[in-house]
Order: sequence, then structure tokens, then C-alpha cells
Amino acid sequence: MNSEGKLFLGTSEKNVLDLFHSKCPRALIELKLGINALERGERLVVKLNNLHNNRDLISYIEVSAVTLIESEKDNETQTLTLLKQ
Repeated sequence: MNSEGKLFLGTSEKNVLDLFHSKCPRALIELKLGINALERGERLVVKLNNLHNNRDLISYIEVSAVTLIESEKDNETQTLTLLKQ
């Protein structure tokens, strides 16, 4: 993707999309591309910065063809695990 938001496609079934340093609308575009790159049944782990307003990203996840299966928050990072339907 780019040097800030990287899509790491590993050998495991989990893919990681690091949007920690990306801001909307760029983060939204990267999220859309990451979800579109998934095959049915694959998971995507999305890392977001809690200090940014992530409402648009969460809204897109709610209407897309993925299911939010896990959400974790710590001081600065929110990690979402999505499953492509």
C-alpha cells in the first residue's frame, strides 16, 4: 500500500492492515482496498490510532461484507479483527 499504512500478507490466514499513522480519508481508502483484497473466509487485522476519529472507518466496516469478530483497545491502539463473508 504505502509507507504509512502497510498491508502485510503473510503465510498465515491473518492479514494485518496497519492504519495507525493514516488519517481519513486516506485510511478509509486503504481499509476499502484491504477488505476488497480478501478472499471469502479470510481474516484481516486492522490497527487504528485511538487518538484519531475512526467513526468513518467503523461505519464502513458495519456496511461492508465483513464481520467484526474481535475488538481490543489499549492506550493508543484499537485492534479490530474482521472476517470476510
